[in-house]
Amino acid sequence: MATAASPSPLSLLLASISSLHLSQSLPPPHLLTLPKPPLNAPTPQTLNHQPPITPLSSQHDLINVVCPGLANANTLFFKSAYNLQVIVGEHEPEEKLIGRFRREVFRAGIIQECKRRRYFETNQEKRKRKTRDAARRNRKR
Repeated sequence: MATAASPSPLSLLLASISSLHLSQSLPPPHLLTLPKPPLNAPTPQTLNHQPPITPLSSQHDLINVVCPGLANANTLFFKSAYNLQVIVGEHEPEEKLIGRFRREVFRAGIIQECKRRRYFETNQEKRKRKTRDAARRNRKR
């Protein structure tokens, strides 16, 4: 029994394309012309004028140029490369070492400085901090 072969999708596509009549042609595109520059327009030589380069005065300026996000970053600046140093004694128990470390952190004011430099401090936290700082200053007198 012979069956009729169904036409392939490709042959159907080609047949539909060839049946299109291209009798209607599109009008020719309009020629575009650029406007003529005015007589006092800057020349290409004046457009390439570069502003003078100013040298960076400090490492902070260089960091601001290289990483502009760090300009407003919440960074801590201390006098030395490390905030504090606790030297471990020979055969010193861990509890004693942790106690010395906590005292040094408190004396250096690292936790207070971190809290002070947080991105946002509420008015209530600011008043509490200022009261504590004033009390601390008065105790040291």
